[in-house]
Amino acid sequence: MAKYARRTWIQRNIEIATGVGAASALSIVKTSKAKAQSNSTLKKGNIKLAWALERDTSRLRLAKQIGVNHVIARVTRVLEETSRDHYFDALKKMKAEYEAAGFTIAGVESDPVSTKRIKLGMPGRDEEIANYISAIKAMGKLNIPMCCYNFMAGIGWCRTRFDIPERGGALTSEFNYADAEQQGLTEWGKISEEKIWDNITYFLERIIPVAEKSNVNMALHPDDPPIS
Repeated sequence: MAKYARRTWIQRNIEIATGVGAASALSIVKTSKAKAQSNSTLKKGNIKLAWALERDTSRLRLAKQIGVNHVIARVTRVLEETSRDHYFDALKKMKAEYEAAGFTIAGVESDPVSTKRIKLGMPGRDEEIANYISAIKAMGKLNIPMCCYNFMAGIGWCRTRFDIPERGGALTSEFNYADAEQQGLTEWGKISEEKIWDNITYFLERIIPVAEKSNVNMALHPDDPPIS
């Protein structure tokens, strides 16, 4: 059986795909490689490897050990304990702590403040939106560029089991729709799709203009699990 070097293998596949000879194939390889290097230079640094982390010393150390320099920060707990007049100071302190450990905040996840009333369309949602607006403005002033939010109303992300055995004895989680139906409704009852769409429209109409002015990208996390 013939032995193929990586370049030979690439050349042969190009010959088969294009019908050109070895010399032309080599030229294509060289041209493609040069373009790839050019594009790589232009796009270098656009993708960052980040880890969603609490400020846990051991996990931050592990992140550094595996080459992670950016974090997706979870700030809800901190801001819920702070009046919105002091969101900036709270986030500034958190950012400084991450930077002291060698990390850059690439964004926050999930919502920076409580959004239960916003998502359910309950009285008090305008107060939550006011909190959200203050959080986005504070993020913008601190150059925290992204907010990953979700619109999972009432229950948030959901699994029906957390003890499914996997490779090497590891445990993983599972969502089974039939099992979820048997568990019944939450305290919020059934909420129509039309109501959810109305609620997210109400939210986005008030948040997106603020985010645009603050240079904060709003990134919607899909429902987890992604069912109707």
